[in-house]
Amino acid sequence: MRFLMSVLIAFVCSLGSAQSVAKPILDVETPFEVTYQSLKLYPNPVVTNATLEFKLLRTSNVQVNLLNILGAQVRSLVNENRNQGKQVFQFSADQLERGTYFIRLKIDNEIIKTIRVAVSPS
Repeated sequence: MRFLMSVLIAFVCSLGSAQSVAKPILDVETPFEVTYQSLKLYPNPVVTNATLEFKLLRTSNVQVNLLNILGAQVRSLVNENRNQGKQVFQFSADQLERGTYFIRLKIDNEIIKTIRVAVSPS
């Protein structure tokens, strides 16, 4: 029993020291605020119009594209330089067929996030 306790104590101590030594492998600064709700789209499913929101940490070139289920671009929603801060874009689902699409956010020519969008026109 003592042997088991000493092994357990040694194991716990080694965990503590390993955690204090561990450092992040990547320390990359991104112009995009990465949080659970980094990129919001509402309403989803989209019936007529939708709103897309995100936050830029610095002035950047922003591209937002609507892609079909195969990944082909259906529509370019935004392609411009935007200032730092909260970004809000509106887009219309008019002339889109019912189905699944994706919105891809690129900042400074780097794909940041892709989210699924359901379109259910009335």
